[in-house]
Amino acid sequence: MPRVEFFPAGKFTIVDESTLIFEAAQKAGVHLALPCGGKGTCKRCLVSVLSGDVVRFEHPPEDSPPSVVLACKTAIGQKDCRIQVQEWDFTNYDVDESYDFCDKKFFHNELLKPLVLPCILKVPAPQLDDGKSDVDRVNGELAKIVQVSSIHWPIAVLRMLPETLRTEQGRMLTLVYRSGDHAHLCAIEDKLDKPIYGIAVDLGTTTVSVALADLLSGDVVGIASGYNEQIICGEDIISRIHYARTQKYLLEVNSKAISTINRLISRLIEKNNISPNNIYAAVISGNTTMMHFLLGVTPEYLRLEPYTPAFYTLDYVFAEEIGLSINPHAIAYVSPAVGSYVGGDITAGILCTDMYNESGLSLFVDIGTNGEIVLGNRDFLFACACSAGPAFEGGGISCGMRAIDGAIYDIEFNEEGEMVKLDVIGDAIPKGICGSGIINILSKFLQRGIIDRSGKFVENAQNPNIKREGRKARFIFNTGYEGLPDAALFVNEQDIENVLRAKAAVFSAITTLLEFAGLTFADITKVYIAGGFGKFLNIDNAITIGLLPELSYEKFTYIGNASLMGSLNLLLSEKARTLQAELASKITYINLSALSNYHSQYTAALFFPHTNENLFPSSIKKITAYRKMHI
Repeated sequence: MPRVEFFPAGKFTIVDESTLIFEAAQKAGVHLALPCGGKGTCKRCLVSVLSGDVVRFEHPPEDSPPSVVLACKTAIGQKDCRIQVQEWDFTNYDVDESYDFCDKKFFHNELLKPLVLPCILKVPAPQLDDGKSDVDRVNGELAKIVQVSSIHWPIAVLRMLPETLRTEQGRMLTLVYRSGDHAHLCAIEDKLDKPIYGIAVDLGTTTVSVALADLLSGDVVGIASGYNEQIICGEDIISRIHYARTQKYLLEVNSKAISTINRLISRLIEKNNISPNNIYAAVISGNTTMMHFLLGVTPEYLRLEPYTPAFYTLDYVFAEEIGLSINPHAIAYVSPAVGSYVGGDITAGILCTDMYNESGLSLFVDIGTNGEIVLGNRDFLFACACSAGPAFEGGGISCGMRAIDGAIYDIEFNEEGEMVKLDVIGDAIPKGICGSGIINILSKFLQRGIIDRSGKFVENAQNPNIKREGRKARFIFNTGYEGLPDAALFVNEQDIENVLRAKAAVFSAITTLLEFAGLTFADITKVYIAGGFGKFLNIDNAITIGLLPELSYEKFTYIGNASLMGSLNLLLSEKARTLQAELASKITYINLSALSNYHSQYTAALFFPHTNENLFPSSIKKITAYRKMHI
């Protein structure tokens, strides 16, 4: 059996002949990314065979060196192999976030009623002649507070009852989850001042965010975010579903979802010196596929007609059932989905708007790897989803990264069209380009005549930053930063094409939904923009490239990570949980693939800003004005 060693990690494993390289890497504990889920279509899981014997089933891009192969389509031969790889270290991209991304005016916790309710009881002492057990007496006191007809006692909690009840002469702290007329007892404590925490989770396709909150005060203690470790199993939903087509790989994708959440929980509890056993509640929101992966349920039938999920809503699950590194008896609430590709991230997110109360027409756009749109008002709500890809979260572009320190978020030119400055988050040495950065950059490229409206670099553009190699071209950010090679950061035409497709997917979804409702852009009174752009999203530039409709700026409201903010609402407020259930039942899910005009709308949007110039008159004027003067 051949020995396979991976560099620079220095890890090795013994495998059977004909084992795929990515499978050998998994066995060795090396994290290789498979952007297309192992289908061999993206040609990006490139590794270099330093020595040994391999069998290629498909070939890498034509310009690849002879030693380079596709990890997903190349097998180990009979001889030992030494393979050089680029391995992911997800902790390098984890960050702590400030709470200023949330606007507290949206919160529904006027009267704090968290998911798990802390109740201090004074339980009467046992009497010789009343025949009541410890459970009977505790239930009697609890029923006065939570007003339920039945209370479930987990065995582990029951085992603690006799001693806990008598430590403080009947005074005890109980933690209760209530669902309708039923209650579940999560924990009992003899320490009445014990700190009680909960977490809110936005389980995104590319990025995961976790907020830690004090359930007694409602205060947010901290927020951490990072890349979803599932990225190495596929950059988008469909690729991951393809990857997880066997039980073995489904469990792997499931474990990476849990591992990502636990990694961020660990960051929060270490920073705030909190015991994980003091976290008694979790609210998790994400798209429908992410929730299937979270629970280890195959999402295979979501991609096959009639696109049926295994579930839309669950009452609750226990933390220990899904492997969360918090109190094992904690309740985990999963936000309800409303369609095959519109999930709990949207039913949580729209809690951060007023669209369901207003008479005017509102548009809610959550821009992420899985773009989701809601259109409506107090009378109706229509929702749809599109596959935008990870470009707007820093994925799918050569030098992409999350919106953290070191990410380029804008570019500045002088009047002569020369690049004079890069705007970088944290004023740090630039390391890559974030989602809002690529939007701003392409908008400037269009306005400066660097690229044409099809996304190609203009042939006669006299710009020293454009480097051409045969038919290929790229814009190099020659920053002059010490220690950064001139060609280290760039945007090429493939990157631009990925953004073009992503923006086309989102905009065509909006136009198709409007047509379905018999409405036009003129009918929209308010647009809510959600996503992980942070404060660097420029609405004007997003309009210029055709991502957002050309409407007056005062109609736009940027609300940040609405899924996480909505999940905090749900963690802290019974009113929010009730409202979410009502809205989920009210939303009508529209399957875009079933509408004949969606494809034509998408094709029409594959142009900056659009093939229909009448939709973007001001943007077209800006794009053509500079060219008339300088080209």
